Amino acid sequence: MLIAAIGLIVSTAAAFAMVVRERAAAGHALATRGATIEATLREAVGDGIHSIDAVGAFVRSSNLVMEAEFDRFVSDASGLTDGVFGLGMIRVIPADRLARFNAGLAFQHPGSFVFEVDGLQPVPVGDRRTYYPIQYFASDDDLPAWGFDAGSDPALLDAITRALETDELVATGFVSFPGRPDVDGVVLFERVEAPIGGGTIGLIAVAMDSSDVLAGVAGTGAQSEIRVDVADVTNLAPAQPSGAWTATIPVADRSWRLDVFGESSARSVLVGLVVFVAGVALSALLAAMAAGYTSHTRQRRELTQLRRLDRQKDDFLATVSHELRTPLTSIVGFSDALRDDDGFDRSERREMVEFIAEEATAMEGIVQDLLVAARLQQGGVVPISIGIVADLAVEAQRIARQVAVIRSAPTTVVGTAAVMADSARVRQIIRNLIDNAARHGKPPVEVTIEERNGRVGMVVTDHGTGVPESAVESLFDRYRSGPNPEGLPASTVIGLWLSRELARLMGGDLYHLGGSAFELVLVAAPVVEESPLDVVGSYPW
Repeated sequence: MLIAAIGLIVSTAAAFAMVVRERAAAGHALATRGATIEATLREAVGDGIHSIDAVGAFVRSSNLVMEAEFDRFVSDASGLTDGVFGLGMIRVIPADRLARFNAGLAFQHPGSFVFEVDGLQPVPVGDRRTYYPIQYFASDDDLPAWGFDAGSDPALLDAITRALETDELVATGFVSFPGRPDVDGVVLFERVEAPIGGGTIGLIAVAMDSSDVLAGVAGTGAQSEIRVDVADVTNLAPAQPSGAWTATIPVADRSWRLDVFGESSARSVLVGLVVFVAGVALSALLAAMAAGYTSHTRQRRELTQLRRLDRQKDDFLATVSHELRTPLTSIVGFSDALRDDDGFDRSERREMVEFIAEEATAMEGIVQDLLVAARLQQGGVVPISIGIVADLAVEAQRIARQVAVIRSAPTTVVGTAAVMADSARVRQIIRNLIDNAARHGKPPVEVTIEERNGRVGMVVTDHGTGVPESAVESLFDRYRSGPNPEGLPASTVIGLWLSRELARLMGGDLYHLGGSAFELVLVAAPVVEESPLDVVGSYPW
């Protein structure tokens, strides 16, 4: 009787524990799958944003871009990535210039005209004050979109109006496209101004198909186990569906909510029932079962930890490859354009070369961080040469100029001090701090340098919302990734971990002061006879 009672108690407990574990394992698997789908969707959105930025920069580099040049640049710069099926240039045409634009369009593409869609048929546009026809268009299936008046669609017109008024990247809600009724798509718009004389040239538009991206990800593995829903929740706060893994993805000025649903809980209940029956029948083996259960739990926990670390590294490598590809794509595109030499004047060539140099500098910083991080992780020695860095402000101002050009983030440097440190490592830390502020925060970026009690503190801050409370604890983790407020894929912030390690090797440290403020602390240099004057520098490029 006693053995039966003990067997019943243990069997019940074991069955309950198994149900809990199975549900936890299912939840973990669902979270892993959801994170993979989220990362892929973020990357597709980031690719679309990068395409629109690269083509916009190319159009701004010349007052006159022909269709052949546009198509070649899109092809060379790999503008049509997964999920991006169309990339075009839209012109703003007043009603009194419509006939002239129609004539030019018909000359370039015989039989083409400015049209809107009635059902599935193209028809001439109605009377309006302003038209927004597609002048150039590159697509993955040669979709004949030339002349389509994007302003004839209310959803597209709303986004176009916001892009022209705010001068920011904007997105539509989910829309369908003429000739593609099954597409669950979105269009991104960015206004383009002329480099000489100002004025609006038009808009660059990227057409994306989120359903195509999700089909590629959700289709791997056992397709029946999950269901994926994506909804535009801009300005909404709907309740989270029960049993779903949920993530919010920023897309320009809108927000998407990703819901991933897993398999039902019937399997976990069945497993619990089997354990219960087996436990009652084998009550004499309670001790052995307890030992096996303990060992299995420990192994499961260790395996879960190893999978988590492996997933973090995979996410980190994917993010690094994307960050390296982003500047490399622009470098290749502009290099091909320079190599072909299609009549660019001297100022245009200089602007392209400067853009290539800026992107190469960004790549150099990423590679330098990775090399030093790899050496630290493998237990190697990072060479540190301590000497007097005479003016910390000069180093900060030099980095600020580079970041201001690449990120369009004005930076102000106030104060100065001399420190005992390795000048190359100090520049590496400053670059990481200012670049993180420009990338993840909101300009302007402010750098304040102050000496106190034999130590020098350099505080870097921006005017953004700061580090979320949920991310503070893991802020200096080695493989942590940070969100990008513009909808880009998560960017690697290995620089924070690496910067703190380098600061400590030089006898200093790196702290998060709260919000968007970070402080680098270094050892002050011995006082010299001539104290440097305070320097205040502002770089609004």
